[in-house]
Amino acid sequence: MASLRFPISIALLAAASIAHADPPNVQRIEAPPSARAEAITATVATGILLGASIFTSLRANEKTSEANELAANHAEATQWNAANDSADRWHDLSYTLIGATIISVGVSGYLWSRAAPHYQVVPTSGGAMVGFTSSW
Repeated sequence: MASLRFPISIALLAAASIAHADPPNVQRIEAPPSARAEAITATVATGILLGASIFTSLRANEKTSEANELAANHAEATQWNAANDSADRWHDLSYTLIGATIISVGVSGYLWSRAAPHYQVVPTSGGAMVGFTSSW
């Protein structure tokens, strides 16, 4: 059986070299004119949200440290409650902005995928191939 593999392989290679198919017609479909601007705007908004998220997270940690210092120094309960409430508000704002940033990353990714040109394969009489390319 092993002796038949080599001649069969040669016959398949010969048949493949004889077969010829025309390359498929590939048509480039441009993105909508405003797609790139939308993607850039969404990316800038994502960057702003990310910066705001980092700022609010740092501020929340700072306020938490202040509340902990007040508790360690046995400050009045009203001072500690006010500091603790402030820290909670900063933490809530931080979590909200982190969620908005994650959503904005998804929207930006979607818009960038729309901004790239797409390709459509037009079948020919000899068949068709599908390929994908992208460029920056």
